[in-house]
Formats: sequence, structure tokens, C-alpha cells
Amino acid sequence: MGIPRLTQDLAPYQENVLLSRQKPLTEDARPCITRVVIDGPSLVYAVLSKILPFQSYIFKPTAAPKAPSYSEINDGVLQLLRDLESHGVEIPVILFDGGLPVHKRPTRLARMEQLRVQLELYRNSYSKISVSAREEPLNLQDALWDPSVLSVRKPAPIAPPFMVASVIEHLQANGWQDRVNVVPGEADCFCASAAKLHNAAIITNDSDLALYDLGPDGRLVHLRSIAMEVSEHGDKVITATSLDLTSIARSLKLASLLPFGFERYEHPELTTAMVSERARSQTDDMDNPAYKAFVEQFTEIPSVSPQSSLSLIDPRVAEIIVNLIHDEPPAVYLTPILEDPGRDSSWSYGLDIRQLAYSLIAGSPEPKNGKPITFTEYARKGPRIAENTVDQLDPKTLKTQLMSLIQQVEGHIRTPRSDVQTLLGWYMLAFHQVQQQKVAQSKAIFNMTDITRAIGLKMTGLTNTITWEILHVIANAQAVLYSLRMLKQIAIYVNLSDNRCTDDFLLRQLITALDSLPPIQDLFLDVSDLRTRIATLDVRDRHEAFLSHLSQDDNEEEFDMPKIGKDSRPHLIEEPLSKSAKRRSRAKTQATTKKPKTNRNVNSFQVLMNS
Repeated sequence: MGIPRLTQDLAPYQENVLLSRQKPLTEDARPCITRVVIDGPSLVYAVLSKILPFQSYIFKPTAAPKAPSYSEINDGVLQLLRDLESHGVEIPVILFDGGLPVHKRPTRLARMEQLRVQLELYRNSYSKISVSAREEPLNLQDALWDPSVLSVRKPAPIAPPFMVASVIEHLQANGWQDRVNVVPGEADCFCASAAKLHNAAIITNDSDLALYDLGPDGRLVHLRSIAMEVSEHGDKVITATSLDLTSIARSLKLASLLPFGFERYEHPELTTAMVSERARSQTDDMDNPAYKAFVEQFTEIPSVSPQSSLSLIDPRVAEIIVNLIHDEPPAVYLTPILEDPGRDSSWSYGLDIRQLAYSLIAGSPEPKNGKPITFTEYARKGPRIAENTVDQLDPKTLKTQLMSLIQQVEGHIRTPRSDVQTLLGWYMLAFHQVQQQKVAQSKAIFNMTDITRAIGLKMTGLTNTITWEILHVIANAQAVLYSLRMLKQIAIYVNLSDNRCTDDFLLRQLITALDSLPPIQDLFLDVSDLRTRIATLDVRDRHEAFLSHLSQDDNEEEFDMPKIGKDSRPHLIEEPLSKSAKRRSRAKTQATTKKPKTNRNVNSFQVLMNS
């Protein structure tokens, strides 16, 4: 997370290098780096920073900038790795954080607040967002390597919240599973260990790694500096700037950069020369408690296992496990989704599902202190980032709620089904969960037109721009869907462990029910991609798919659904109401929600169609 000004201090010592097995030109005096360990999160954010301005410029320079899709980010990362390999660079391992130290939690909360502010600025700058589909696929070679495309200065969208997990999932599915590792802690120290083991440089944007012992030939390669050049002979070479850590320490007359890093951390206001002078004197005062505590962060380097049990789990979920293993208070950081920040947080939905996941991973309901474990979630709440505590459920309640959820999932996701029908089924289940919670909390529910237009079930009246209300509908559903993903991953992890708080049969039934949950890039689609997928179903299929999500005791006639026949119109829902009719409908909804029904398994479509 960076020591202030350390990057600027080391900038004068940067040197240009080639990322290549051999020099293509004999007159090129730049050193060659042939083997690298990669800091995974830095890689993902670097690719995002390359794709975002290129995409916004090519797509429509005057429109609101859009975040790249998960699929585009995944493909961009894979393309960059393949380009490095095609130039002879070996990549033995790519490491991702599986949990950060407790003392870095304030920094993480500050970054979440920055994202919240960024989302608010983006929302206030654009009343509607374009959802036009790209006519041609994004040219990844141009996006990654063309330096001529510059971003237009305007409020940028927040980064897709699940993109790191999506990249891990995509790499594992495309031949990199043996080299992708989610480590049980912060990736920095594991990168240092791997670099020393493989005699490799580290590709990263984190200057803190300069303070680790990477061996006599240790180097850091700046991800942001990686570029492709074409020589006068037509050869393409990948270049970057690098720090030779041993050489830098020698220039500063230090045995290592640790004293320099400590003094810069303690005195961010001093000049580089003053920090250097203090660092040289610091080596004579090794008993300084503050210095010793600082050094311990960079000298206790763990070994890297070939493949940890966390490598099939999202970093956000892995951190919960790591917290429990280290007997630390478990914390979950639910970064903002692309939603309307003036409305309720999307993470307020799916909480009951996440509570099931937390209760499963907590294991025995009788921990050492005799109390259930409490989990702390951090998420947006109005105009701030707030915490919410979630208690572990007792075994009886856990079993009852798991059985209820399994029944709901099995009612929406039926086999055999096409991929698109399965996708629609998961979204319908998510909307059902959202509507149930809204009714239980006496909140105004979404109307059917918003939902059907958001996902493309209603094809008439769609435009190339959408409102923030529609974006919020999708965000609410996606918070529920990610909660289901968390539950699935934890259920699989618990099934492989010995500490269980529910019976094996129910656990396997849960895993089976959640088995068809699509990967991130196929599930968390933006509005245009979601509509495009749903549109591949013909009218009859969409009609039947819609009805298949009604509960078994519901009757089609109650909902006035359109009949399918040769004279039927190609849409599912009636045309939008007039403004006066909408006002009457809204008033009726508000009057109804003042007296909510008792908490029960509410069929969202019955509520919607009767509103």
C-alpha cells in the first residue's frame, strides 16, 4: 500500500530494460530480464488503466466513459501475459493477496471511501449512461500497446468490483492454474520469496517491494512502464523501467534499503538527501524498537506453496478464512458496485445469504471463548462507508435456512437448460431475493417494467441509454448473485475440511444446487451484454422462461400474462403506463407497503403484478 514518496526517491535510479530472452539488436545495451514473478493485483489494475482510456476514446469520445467488461479485462490480462511469453519471458508464478494485515484496515477503508466519492461524482456528472453495444470487439493489441490514445479528462467510472477474482478464475480456466496462487496473506512477502527462489525480477507497481531481500540480482520492474517498441529494423521489443536494488543500496552507501525505507516512512516531509543521511546513521542504532518493528515486516518471508487451497477462492472470501485461521476478527470489504449512490446500498441485499456463508465457515458453534463468531462487513451506507456486524447462526437455524434457500434455487434453476436460460434463472432468483427483502423491510419494491427492461425480457421501448434507476436494479441483483458465489465457494471449502456445522448431505445438496452459477465474466454483465444474451431467446422461450420462475402454487391467469400465438406481439409485458396511471400505481404501492405482510416466502412476481 506504499510508503509515501518512496517511489519518487527511487525514480532517479531507474534504468531501461528489455523483457526478452535475448537482445534482438547487438547495439542495444539495455539489460535483458528473462524471468519474472508477477504481483497479481498490480497486473489487473495496470491492464484496467490501459483499457479504460482506450475504450472510452474509441467507443464514443463525448459520451460518459464506461468501465471495461470483465471479459475485456480478462482477455487483456491474458493477452499481456502471452505477449511476454512470446518474447521469451518465463513467468513461474502470479501471486494474489489472500488477506491483508489488520494494521492496513484503515488504509483499505480510506480507499473504499475514495471509491464511494468517485461513484458519487460519476453519478452527478451523467444523468444517463449509454448502453450501446460495441460494433467490433476491443482491439487488445492497440489497447495494451498503443500509446497514442489518450484519455479525455472527465469523471471515470469505478473499477468493476470483482475484476481481480474474475482474472484469477479466467487464468485458471485457460492453462495458468498451476502458476496462479492466492496466498494466505499479503502477496508482497510471497512475491519476494518467489523471486529469490526463482532468481526472477518482480513485476509490480508497489514500491514497498524494494525493501525486501530479493537476492544479489533482485530487481523490480514497474508495470506502468511496460511498453512495446519497434526498432528501425522492424523488430518488436517489450521495454520497461527497472530498479536494481543492490546497486541502489550501494549508491546510497547502505547494506540494504530497509533503513532508507524506515526513515522515509517516519519522515515523509524530509528531502531525499536528508532521508539518506538519517538512514546511514540508523544502521548504527539497530536496537531502536520502532526500527525493529518496521524491519520485521520485510524480513519474515514465508515460502510459497505450489498451489494453496485458497487458489480456487476469491481473495475477498479467502481473507475470511485467513482471518479465522490466524484467530483475527473476520472482516469483509464489500467495495461499491456501479449503483445509484443516492439510493440504498446494493450490499444491503443478500445479507441473509452471506450470513449462511459466514456461519458455515465459522464451523463449530462452540468456539474457545464460548460465544458465536461475529463477522464485520464494511460497505457503503448512504454518504459514507460504515460497518455492520453479522452474527454466526446456531446450527438449527442454519440448517433450516439452508434448506429454504436450496428449495428456492432448485425452483428457479432447472435442468437441462441452455446457458442463457440458466443465466436468466439466476437473475430471476436474485430479483426474487431483493423483492422479498424489500417487502420484509417495508421498502418500495421495483416495478415489473424496470426489471424486464433492465434484463431485456421486454424488448419494446428499449433505448441506447439507461437511467440510474435501471442501473440500481441490476446492482441490487448482482449483490445477491455475488453473495451466492461466496456461499458456493465457502461450501466447497468447508466440504473439504473437518470442521463442519451442518450435515454432509445438506452441504452436498447445497453445492449441487449452486453448481451452475456461471463464472464472473458470464454472470456480472453490463446492461447491454445482459440484454444481448437474453435477446437470443425467442419470444416463446422468454415467455416460458419467465413463467418457469413462478412458484408451483401460482396460477398463470392471476398475472394476466400474454398468450403466445401467431397473432401475439413480440414482447412479454404491457406497454408502459401513462404518467397519471403511474402516479396512481405508485400511490397504491406506497399505501400497500405501509402495512407489510408477515415475513414469509413472498413470490416477487405476484407482488409486482398486483402493484
